[in-house]
Amino acid sequence: AGNSSQVNRVVTVVSVSFDIFSASADDIVAKMTLAQKVGQMVQPEIAYISPAEITTYGIGSVLNGGGSHPSGDRAATPEEWVAYARSLRAASLKTSTNSLGIPLLWGTDAVHGHNNVRGATIFPHNIGLGAMNDTDLITEIAIATAREVAATGIDWTFAPTLAQAKDYRWGRTYESYSDDPAIVESYGRAMVEGIQGEGLAATAKHFIGDGGTTGGRDQGNTQLSTALLLQQHGSGYVGAFDAAVDTVMATFNSINGVKVHGSRELLTDVLRGQLGFDGMVVSDWNGIGQVQGCSDTSCATAINAGIDMVMVPTQWLAFRDTLIDQVEAGTVSESRIDEAVTRIIKLKQKLGLMNQNFDPARQPAEVVGSAPHREIARRAVRRSQVLLKNNNQVLPLRPNQRVLLVGNAADSVPLQAGGWSVTWQGTGTSNIDFPGATTIRDAFESVITDAGGSLEFSSTGSYSATPDVAVVVLAEQPYAEGNGDRQHLDWGDSAPLSQVQSLRAMGVPIVTLFMSGRPLFVNPELNQSDAFIASWLPGTEAAGIADVIFSDNEGNTIYDMTGKLSFSWPGGAINPSNTDAAVGAVLFERGYGLSYTDEIDLPVLTEDPSNVQSGIIEGSGATGGGSSNPGAEPLWVFENGGFTSTYDLGTRAFDSAINYEICINDNGDGCPSISWSYLSDEFRGPVLEIVHEPAAAYAALFTESSSVIDLSDYASGHWVLELRHIEGPNDYRVKLDCVYPCESSHIDLSVQPGTAWQTVKVPMSAFTATGLDITKVNTGMVIWAKDHNGTRFRIDNVRFEAD
Repeated sequence: AGNSSQVNRVVTVVSVSFDIFSASADDIVAKMTLAQKVGQMVQPEIAYISPAEITTYGIGSVLNGGGSHPSGDRAATPEEWVAYARSLRAASLKTSTNSLGIPLLWGTDAVHGHNNVRGATIFPHNIGLGAMNDTDLITEIAIATAREVAATGIDWTFAPTLAQAKDYRWGRTYESYSDDPAIVESYGRAMVEGIQGEGLAATAKHFIGDGGTTGGRDQGNTQLSTALLLQQHGSGYVGAFDAAVDTVMATFNSINGVKVHGSRELLTDVLRGQLGFDGMVVSDWNGIGQVQGCSDTSCATAINAGIDMVMVPTQWLAFRDTLIDQVEAGTVSESRIDEAVTRIIKLKQKLGLMNQNFDPARQPAEVVGSAPHREIARRAVRRSQVLLKNNNQVLPLRPNQRVLLVGNAADSVPLQAGGWSVTWQGTGTSNIDFPGATTIRDAFESVITDAGGSLEFSSTGSYSATPDVAVVVLAEQPYAEGNGDRQHLDWGDSAPLSQVQSLRAMGVPIVTLFMSGRPLFVNPELNQSDAFIASWLPGTEAAGIADVIFSDNEGNTIYDMTGKLSFSWPGGAINPSNTDAAVGAVLFERGYGLSYTDEIDLPVLTEDPSNVQSGIIEGSGATGGGSSNPGAEPLWVFENGGFTSTYDLGTRAFDSAINYEICINDNGDGCPSISWSYLSDEFRGPVLEIVHEPAAAYAALFTESSSVIDLSDYASGHWVLELRHIEGPNDYRVKLDCVYPCESSHIDLSVQPGTAWQTVKVPMSAFTATGLDITKVNTGMVIWAKDHNGTRFRIDNVRFEAD
């Protein structure tokens, strides 16, 4: 590969009498030739470069892609991974014409555990972790993963993924924690802190908008203004940057038709200028080749846009030679190269690689797949299960029964693990590739046998004796990026479930476990099941599923169901009005998930995937009845940076410090306890910011209409607020007035920790149940911080919505 006339070019050898292990990054860069500097920016894949070539060309980094292993050996042990890491480091420390002996940096995609390594702990994919909404457990997962990566001699993981999937047809939906900005922000922070706290580098990826492409097409086009892009897809980066993440990976997708890999606006002006990131930016796999006018071996545009290290897996030598030519021709400035290489060397110094006595084995080999790590994964599985249906309270199951377990998926670790598991797509593997793992069948056998029950496993639904209960396991086939994209959300593969309907007709309860990387239209399967659990892609520790499904022999709950949907669940398979748009019909809102104490039966659902259906209200199991006018348009209170004309009396506040006198349209100048201002939020544009002063008295901001408003059309709907907590206690309250003293009681808002924008919904029934006369409402909101002591927050898009 490469131009042979360039490969062996003569370069003046720089004196290496100074000590690179103690020199500053600036001094090292000043000593380097152009070829030596460019070598540091190149990241080949380990299958396409030899240790000798690392020395010859002074290569700065390597990666092992999905399904790539030392010497191509899938069964390589942790000790063999470390031996390979040591050989690569030794090669990088040797000097040559093109090498100053700078240590190599090795990166890997450890995206749900150290998933390329045989025998490693495989955690649930991100979508399942989002259903836990447990930041502390995320930190434990990050630490365990980092330790297993460190035990194989690798320095850097390309995680966490901070995408917020908007269309579940996207094949990387399972890499998204949630579309709740607060969850993604807190998880991004926790993952980075956990990984980097163990001395490894983390990566915030893929910057930005990968979850918002039209039609959910992988590597497609996201059409949003910069403000909306940051609002809808930026919260994870807020958390990651708070934790001082070391690296950012550029995304394959385009924003408004421009590939991000070539966008200086996003990679420099926004990422560094607006968001303040000062670490290293790495490209994705041959991502530069998608930039207009570029190829896999040539892309000055990407370097000038802000890419510091280029992941060019196979044609790395041609890329290196071309970049040298581009600098010599002035297409890329050498100062831009110096900037990139300085960042790379500073990262190596931070990680300890520039310590002359550094050894790649930061952790003992025994931590890979260790019992404590598997126990963390088991807890994550247990907490990520989401109970969608539990008619007649079938669950939990007593284990001392006769249980029929149906479906090949019940005995398959590859189906539990999904994509990015030993191989890139997660295909071509078997249980033997996951030593130490527990299948659902294994877990059930252990629990049921210990309790004195009996388990019969059947791939087809046949049975030798009539069971007391049948558990059916359905699963998507494994997939990763590209191959996972879908045209619609119809599951449409319920053969194992159909095979046991004769049992249901006999009165045998049917429980379905659905392993998937995304919410799908499963109304027929819900109808055919007495209980239905979204199990996501749980990884290697399926004992966590058995933990929560089974009670003790007397029927007493051991572990309750605590998982909640981190994405809404679709009530249709397509968007009938626009096939390029995401499905809009919602069956279960984000936040929905039953516990065993809920006595709620799900009604029969439509089974026509084109006949979209909505019906379950947020966070409960009750069937939605709809408002008296379900077609009513939202009534806006605050939008586009101001209160609407409906609320013509403007912005007001009352303050108990001045005997509840009212401050009107004065930004709170007359109220010592509260103030407000209209400003431009970096993620939103124009918004309203409210401040409670330190040690403030009780005070609240409100807006009012000069006439009363009949909100009967919204009686079964919601009052909706978008809020960003900035500082201070984050407990908030709201009420509505029906011409004071007619009012509702205050409602405590459910606001997540963190500083991301989040949407808060309050059922109108919560107001009417506490005194509001919905036929004569005159305020659009009355809002304050419960602990009004140095609290600052922002609001946007306040409205009343009908169901």
